[in-house]
Amino acid sequence: MLIRPFRRRRSAFTLIELLIVIAIIALLIGILLPAIGNARKSARMAVCMSNMRQFAVAMASYASENKDKLFNYSWFRGTPIPPDFARFLPVKVQYADNDVHGAAMQFTYVMQKRLGLTDPNRFLMPENWFPYVYYSHIPLMDYMSAQMPMPVAACPEDRSLILLQKSYDNVDNAGTPVPPNSGDSDARWRFPFRMSYTIHTSHYSPDKVYNIMDEGRSKRAPIVYATNGGMHFSDGDNPVSSIPTGALGNRRIVDIRFPSQKTWASDSLGRHFGRMASYYADPTCRQPLAFYDSSVRVFMTGDTNPGWDPTRESTRKQMGQRLAWVEELNDYSPPVANTTSKTGADGKEVRGYAAATGWYQMTRGGLRGWDVPRGAVRSQISNGKMEYKVENELDTSVTNAY
Repeated sequence: MLIRPFRRRRSAFTLIELLIVIAIIALLIGILLPAIGNARKSARMAVCMSNMRQFAVAMASYASENKDKLFNYSWFRGTPIPPDFARFLPVKVQYADNDVHGAAMQFTYVMQKRLGLTDPNRFLMPENWFPYVYYSHIPLMDYMSAQMPMPVAACPEDRSLILLQKSYDNVDNAGTPVPPNSGDSDARWRFPFRMSYTIHTSHYSPDKVYNIMDEGRSKRAPIVYATNGGMHFSDGDNPVSSIPTGALGNRRIVDIRFPSQKTWASDSLGRHFGRMASYYADPTCRQPLAFYDSSVRVFMTGDTNPGWDPTRESTRKQMGQRLAWVEELNDYSPPVANTTSKTGADGKEVRGYAAATGWYQMTRGGLRGWDVPRGAVRSQISNGKMEYKVENELDTSVTNAY
């Protein structure tokens, strides 16, 4: 009798079983991927907040070693120019012509010293430039003896700045659009050294208009404000074009009235919530804010002090009023939520996002004011518009602000 060897029958998945397994895997991926994405986004926001705290700790250390002064540019009109800096100037000068000119030279000198710049044709000082807006942190970084460019100066969600930092020696190789050159000489080399976080104007601008002696004459020290997307100076009633000596940068910690409610830095874009960034002046924007008590907390813009436009007395008396415009988008702007359009001067459609001046970047009362309430607030958003809310008991009146 022929005995056949026993063969174990091999089992296999049927087509239906495979389809079921694939469907289950796809379902699990669909459930887990958003959670993983949110976890990564939360982690990047934690890094962002840590960056801001590091600057806050360094700011407190700077003040303790400099008679309570807040970090700011210290080259004013009449400051002697170091001899080794002369080759980086378009013309030979011995002293700063004015405070803004001195700040621009101090920025360039710090960069030269930290990076060992040697080519005056590539690293010329920017012309007609107000360095306080995006580069106010440079004196603090110089105090910290920090690496240039400094990684903590970039929000982890600010991909453009991160790419620029990696190619800081040649911005054309960064692989990201950059603003065009605005002067006769190419000063775009400065872009990798900016910071994602805007230092607010009250950190370097007076809280109020006051008389100051300049060139033997009494002049009105202006306050800094923003409108139509630009920085301007006002003597309280009218825009001015010149800054008296000593009007900027002379701020001290003792000037801060409510440290736990007063912000000193924030991002111009809310990058951590939602698929698209939102402009800081959008009432629905949420982002971390850095406070003078070294804390960093997340707030929605609509829950903060509405701020004001200091150029008109009538506006200053109506503190809840917003000044709205359409901030134009350009080739190097990141995608922003809540965009709108308007007709430009040439009759063409201009895309942009609705904005309103003020809020924590242009707060009322300056360092003596506050940006967030002490207690809880309730805000309502209806059809994209923020309902006005009653300010709390720590409101800074126009009398205190001026």
